[in-house]
Parts: sequence; C-alpha cells; structure tokens
Amino acid sequence: MRAPVYDVYQMKVRHLPDGVKSAWLRTWPGEKPDLERWVFMGRERHPSKITVKEMDAHGICYSESAM
Repeated sequence: MRAPVYDVYQMKVRHLPDGVKSAWLRTWPGEKPDLERWVFMGRERHPSKITVKEMDAHGICYSESAM
C-alpha cells in the first residue's frame, strides 16, 4: 500500500507560544490552515507511523519543539 501524502506547514515565528522553538502542522492536501500564522513548507511523502496514526485519528498532526 502506498503511504499517504500530507501538506506540511511551519508556524511563523511571531505566533509561536512562549518557550517553543518551532511548531509544525500536517494537513490533508488542500486543507489549508490560517496562512497568517502558517507557512507552507512542502509535501511529506513518507510520513512516520506516528504521523499517520495521528492524522487518521484527528485529521491533523501538530508538533512543537522546545527551546
């Protein structure tokens, strides 16, 4: 079975919560978040099993990295 493809966005620096270095959002292709807060980074063609599981459960995958 072929892996799903997701759109990947990075949160703009001025919108990051305190203590967060970067935030990433994966959506289904064509489902755009608020582009005032997010920048399109490209397509993820080989997602991890964790990403696929979260997308199946919630329809999005959000992750943060702390400073």
